[in-house]
Amino acid sequence: MESLSVRNLYLDSGDLVAFTASALQQLQHLTCLELGCVDILGADKASPALQALTRLVELQLDGWQGVVITSSMLSGMQYLTRLQLSGGFTRMELAPGALASKTQLQHLCLHGCEVLGGAAGEAQLLSHLQPMQQLTHLDLFDSLYEVEGSTPPAAAYAALTASSKLQNLDISQCTLPAGVWQHVFPAGRQLPNLQSLNLNGVKQPSGEYATAPEGSRLVSCCPGLQ
Repeated sequence: MESLSVRNLYLDSGDLVAFTASALQQLQHLTCLELGCVDILGADKASPALQALTRLVELQLDGWQGVVITSSMLSGMQYLTRLQLSGGFTRMELAPGALASKTQLQHLCLHGCEVLGGAAGEAQLLSHLQPMQQLTHLDLFDSLYEVEGSTPPAAAYAALTASSKLQNLDISQCTLPAGVWQHVFPAGRQLPNLQSLNLNGVKQPSGEYATAPEGSRLVSCCPGLQ
């Protein structure tokens, strides 16, 4: 088996279907795995289950409850080109180091994730975006926000547009520091392939909505915006 998608399966009792770590570990030929609202029996067992799937090219985990996505879980997945992590009713917790060395990623989607480590953790996550030069789709909806009023320095967010191949960028419902746009869309940076940009609901740590980037800045940096 090379592709497996399991979503929203319930037992007669109403409980979600659960996978054991050993069941997942046997599927070592998988290149595509999608698990939506599926329980893993024990947060500590999820790590070895995913570690064994070293051939994965696409991984989508939605609505996992009580599982932290650690660095070790994804450490062996050097072929990943598509990664989607989405919280459900509660945020999915993500160790920032989980994205280290994922330079082959073309599609990265983090929906409603809590980056562990506060502002320092978010800064580390942003630093791992910098070398992802193959990214065409970056979606961080509701996954960057202040912790006790603190965010990484504005310059750290330059990593959001480090890939000149970007076609879609979504940072809606995120909290970004003042003065961030001059780093995200700096003079001289060209994003010729960027067609879709979603800044809906972006706020500053004060709680106020952020001012939109200057039109001239977007025009010069992103001539292909539609």
